[in-house]
Amino acid sequence: MLRFIMVLTAVCVVAALVLGGVNSITKPLIAAQKEKELNQALKDIMPEADRYDRKTFSGGDYYQCYKGKKAIGYTIPAIGEGYSGDIRMLVGIDNKGKITGIEVLSQAETPGLGARCIEIKHRENKPWFLEQFIGKSADSLQLKGIETITGATITSEAIVDGIRKYAVDFLKEIN
Repeated sequence: MLRFIMVLTAVCVVAALVLGGVNSITKPLIAAQKEKELNQALKDIMPEADRYDRKTFSGGDYYQCYKGKKAIGYTIPAIGEGYSGDIRMLVGIDNKGKITGIEVLSQAETPGLGARCIEIKHRENKPWFLEQFIGKSADSLQLKGIETITGATITSEAIVDGIRKYAVDFLKEIN
């Protein structure tokens, strides 16, 4: 019995050391990949910008976007309560309060239904659902006039509500 306990303890110690080693190797790689994905999302959301300065407001970090020395807009975080959990997004807003782009950073919606919010149709390069928001006023965004995702009204409403809520809070705070 004692021998069994010692063998089991040795196996657990070795497994813990291996997992710790793998974590220490992959942690900086994962952080670098997340930073790369964030930079790509910023470029997709506010393509005219050539510089993104990270700043903070009560809702978290946001990015002031510049073209040369001129501020042309912001990218802000937004969260909507979807059917299966939070839908985390970055939303681009120009100086007039119009949406320039949306990038869903994470979602756990039902595959084939709510997860279609990030679906890219054949021969297109951006999600069809999110493209509908470009040019609309962020603070008065309504589901009316938006082609919702069939069978996923909760997801559609969550994205609209998340954008509107966070945009209104953000625009009030910075103005």
